[in-house]
Amino acid sequence: MTLKERINVLIQLGEHLRGEDEYLDALMHRSSYHNPWLTIENQKLAVAAIAENMLHPEKLQAWLQRYEVPEEPT
Repeated sequence: MTLKERINVLIQLGEHLRGEDEYLDALMHRSSYHNPWLTIENQKLAVAAIAENMLHPEKLQAWLQRYEVPEEPT
């Protein structure tokens, strides 16, 4: 998988996390039930922060520019 393909997968993951996902919502409810410290609101904030701050196309590109990442994995 090329670097561009890997970046695109991360971008797609970010887009998916920014959208509605019934399965993810069910997991959040389940984890909140088993651990009340994991409120649904806080889980949604955490997922949104990851999607916006780590998996946004421009932020991914800016982060990767700091490193020498081979086009093909070794």
